[in-house]
Amino acid sequence: MDRINKGYIDWLRYRTVLYDPLTGIPTVEAKMDDIRRILRDRGRILVLYFSFLEKLERFIGRENFDSLFIKAIARIKSSIENGILCLLGSGSGEVIMFVEPDTKNSNRSAESYKEEIERIITDTLKNSSIVSAIEPVYRIGTSYLIFDPLIKFERQVHNAIIMSISDAIQREESIRKKKVEEMEWIIANNMLVTYYQSIVNLEDYSIIGFEALNRAKDSAYFPNAEYFFAFALETDLLFDLERLCRLNAVRNFEKLDDYRLFINFAPKSIYDPELFSENFLEEIENKGLSPRSVVFEITERLSVIDFPSFKEAIDRLRGMGFGIAIDDMGTGFSTLQSVAEIGPDFLKYDMALVRNIHKDHIKQAILETLVPFAEKINATIIAEGIENPEDLKTLKSMGVRYGQGFLLSHPKPPPLSLEINRV
Repeated sequence: MDRINKGYIDWLRYRTVLYDPLTGIPTVEAKMDDIRRILRDRGRILVLYFSFLEKLERFIGRENFDSLFIKAIARIKSSIENGILCLLGSGSGEVIMFVEPDTKNSNRSAESYKEEIERIITDTLKNSSIVSAIEPVYRIGTSYLIFDPLIKFERQVHNAIIMSISDAIQREESIRKKKVEEMEWIIANNMLVTYYQSIVNLEDYSIIGFEALNRAKDSAYFPNAEYFFAFALETDLLFDLERLCRLNAVRNFEKLDDYRLFINFAPKSIYDPELFSENFLEEIENKGLSPRSVVFEITERLSVIDFPSFKEAIDRLRGMGFGIAIDDMGTGFSTLQSVAEIGPDFLKYDMALVRNIHKDHIKQAILETLVPFAEKINATIIAEGIENPEDLKTLKSMGVRYGQGFLLSHPKPPPLSLEINRV
């Protein structure tokens, strides 16, 4: 019996080397005989490489990542029928496809297969908003495996796989270089459009301020703001970009009554010397504003590595008269303790926690915790992303005083719009 059990355990171990436990897909090692046969018959095989990047799994979590991965490879397999789909290794997450020459279309190029996989992946990811913020999240590359009787077959396969991975990395680096060049051009030529969205008192629908939102104008690489600023974080252009956004927010703002101007910036930008310079203060004064008219929104989605120096910079801004808001509250890395130590004037409750709050008891429970917390630290909650009357009613009943969202007003370019949808 022990011998039988040992044999079964050995068989299971052997199987996990040849087949991925999550997907059941064979590894390259398991399909070597099939690859050898096709290569001898056809003389040449296209090698397609595809993988999601690790940062995607970090952002969406292991279970969501596995679900996306399974869905993507199932669609690739059904779309490219003349290929052997494998994983580079059990549990690797790197897909290798050995594609026979297409008998129906012998002139089909490697690039067309790349484009087909890219279309499938893009379509698979289209419903995930956070993915657009951290793109690129996948790699695609190709090479050819060409029969050579003078070289060991296994080595030929190994070299072809390495070439396909190298092609994927080079392609990614080439695209990244083009994106950096476009961002540099956008900044140098101020190809940004500034919009302003009203922040509204939910009791009487009066406007208390406007959030400035900057977008890249007619950009092929940066179709939305979330992606635009997420990419800037990965480069050394963040200070330049956010500096320009601050200036545009101020220069395009009209001083009407006593409205406050809300300006976004990433935690890293608090170390930009220009933020504390006389030049920026002059820009504010030239518009008839004062630091007390400006509120800096600091996103909570990005972690603060050196909290003491970060808080010191926050205190310096507050000492100059600027207001402080924590943006995306409830979705990021901050603890309530660190938020309390910052002592913000406003807590902007993230739209992900606002959407459908009228029927989500967990979201309501989170807000129930946040409302008394805000009162204790003398902060005011602003609910973001209000899009339906039911959510608005729930927010008001739970003690939320201010809000913004498409239900109340859409972001608009200057001049400032004072129109509010009274729901």
